[in-house]
Amino acid sequence: MLHGCAWFDSWLPFSYSRTPLARAASRHGATRADVVRAAGNPRSVWMVRNGSGVCYNYFIEHGNDHRPYFVVFDKAGVVTQYGFDTCMDADRKGALQAGKSASR
Repeated sequence: MLHGCAWFDSWLPFSYSRTPLARAASRHGATRADVVRAAGNPRSVWMVRNGSGVCYNYFIEHGNDHRPYFVVFDKAGVVTQYGFDTCMDADRKGALQAGKSASR
């Protein structure tokens, strides 16, 4: 399959979804260590209101543009949610509520 070939990625137009952070967070069973290894320390940390975990805020940069990206970890450090938003905005939209599926 072509999607598995690293050389093919260079032919595709840029996509924030193919950045190391987004790839690490979206892997099944991803952990805090996986995300920090791929993207470094977050710009800020947000405690999830219901006490079920912690949310990391990142900015994915490409040239002069950037997009916010959040990753939520449960108490065991496993990724439970992620998406292209800030933790604050995701929380306001209800995306950080327990039982919500991961944002994509």
